Amino acid sequence: MPLLAVTLSAATIACWLARPIRVDALPHRDAGYHVDVNHAAAWELACLPSIGPAMAQRIIDERDRGGAYRGADDLKRVRGIGDATVLKIEPMVSFGAD
Repeated sequence: MPLLAVTLSAATIACWLARPIRVDALPHRDAGYHVDVNHAAAWELACLPSIGPAMAQRIIDERDRGGAYRGADDLKRVRGIGDATVLKIEPMVSFGAD
């Protein structure tokens, strides 16, 4: 059986932990971290740059209220997310179908 070699950033490993984490204490979050915004839990979203626990919950609340996000610009539906935040996180997010 072939083995799969995977390189993970420290931020990715920290975000996979099931226990609560201090988002502000995570190492630099790089483009190696990837999240499907339409299926992610709050702790996964909170690992994105400029997205903390409160913003992550607002993303989920808006997703539940307004439906699935179709692209990065749809994240601007969330109070507190603007062009600058979208530009930072766009390489790290995808928008799978509901």
